[in-house]
Amino acid sequence: MPRLTRTIGTWLLLTLLLATPALAADPSTPLADADDEVRAVYAGAGLLDAAGTCSAVLIRPAAGDPPADAPAYALTNGHCVDLFDATTVRRDSTVEPGSATISFGVRADGTPERQVAVTHVRWATMKGTDLAVVELAEPLADLLGAGLRAYPLADPPSPGTPVVVVGGPAPIDGGDRVLRLAACTAGASVDLFERHWTWFGFPANDCADIRPGSSGSPVLDPATGALVGLVNTTTQGSEGTSDCAMGRPCEVTAEGLASVPDAVYGPAVRLLAGCFDASWTFTGPGADCPLDPGDGIGAVSWTMTANPGATTITGDFPSPSTWAIALTGPPTGLTRMRLATGRPGALDCHDLAAYGPLVVVPEDGLYDPPLPTEGGSHLTCLIGVARDEPDAWAAAVRFPMVLRVDIDRIPPLVPVELSVRELPEGWMVEPVFQPPELSLFDWKWGPPDTTDCADPTDYTPYRRFPMTLERADAPIRLCVVGYDDANNATPPLDRVLGDP
Repeated sequence: MPRLTRTIGTWLLLTLLLATPALAADPSTPLADADDEVRAVYAGAGLLDAAGTCSAVLIRPAAGDPPADAPAYALTNGHCVDLFDATTVRRDSTVEPGSATISFGVRADGTPERQVAVTHVRWATMKGTDLAVVELAEPLADLLGAGLRAYPLADPPSPGTPVVVVGGPAPIDGGDRVLRLAACTAGASVDLFERHWTWFGFPANDCADIRPGSSGSPVLDPATGALVGLVNTTTQGSEGTSDCAMGRPCEVTAEGLASVPDAVYGPAVRLLAGCFDASWTFTGPGADCPLDPGDGIGAVSWTMTANPGATTITGDFPSPSTWAIALTGPPTGLTRMRLATGRPGALDCHDLAAYGPLVVVPEDGLYDPPLPTEGGSHLTCLIGVARDEPDAWAAAVRFPMVLRVDIDRIPPLVPVELSVRELPEGWMVEPVFQPPELSLFDWKWGPPDTTDCADPTDYTPYRRFPMTLERADAPIRLCVVGYDDANNATPPLDRVLGDP
């Protein structure tokens, strides 16, 4: 991708205000370096300081001037408000005073032109999307009067359309965290898997410099001034990480799952347009607001990676052979459920026809069918109802719970590495964890002439405590076998310490 540097006062002013096509993936530029007119265009983007460091954007629910007492709302990601599981919806929760703020108009020295407190999380989830609606302490009219900008909500533009991302990625030089502009092009909307999350209809883009802190950054259409999405994840900097693992999301295609290099993704926002009443107050799910009401079936855990039948050399921690789905609740009397199973790209979890017959929710909350045996990713989609009626199932299938398991029989992609620290009396040794590729270890040690690393006997599990090998016993042969999350093993690492 081209990485061309241009001055913010000329090229960006033309590109962002006159919608001149942008070259994709140009490096980001500090917003504070722009002239006043450009800074005013993006005065609704801010830095969120809450459960973590994220970004956020002020929204305009309707056209015209807001009512004088209309609350101000900002959008960010669900994971930015301390919500990380894949099945929970958070609604109308009060934020502890002083624990969350959004800083708008961040200057070059990191100080904000205006800082506003977050008072409520009105709706948030990482189930099917990664989105949060937060309410601010000051009315929208007051913030607009102070020079901030609020953005209307719109559908993602067509692939190839210029877009702009404005957010606060973590600085790489140790400096102050500031707002930065990145111009690039929009991509197609795709379904994604990342770790245990499933996200539907996320528009892609190829903007550069997306790093921790960019989460919640607005994606804006410079031709219309509308908010068309947020940033929540990227594959940038994920080389060497397994596809679909944390930090390396996978796109769902007809052929299965694949990670795309240097891609940026995030939720669409147009669905929120029907979630406000005539007074510009957020109403939440229902009627014209197609958000998940949070009354569906959920799970606290399930098997995510397995190689059924595999075990370590010592026999500890055998790989699971069942789904082991620990269901939540049922919090609202959800005593009946239906399931759909299949492969990513082939199974549509929103199609009621894909689901099997009614299953009674187990009293102990554990649904534990056998895992599939064929390698690769497999899905189980669950929907639950309180009454076995067509309209109840039709409502439930709009917001399915999607669980994925990887049947993995591929050995770890990275070799075992050791951390060895010299001590006067010998060596302090520990293997280096690199999950999901290196998550467990077995090891043994002894005299080089009687210790055979290929012999499975005498290995013991590594219990996360460094071991000190005595120099008086040197030379010492150290043997280490690593395992990925599915218990696939590396070849033994064979290392001799103190060899004359």
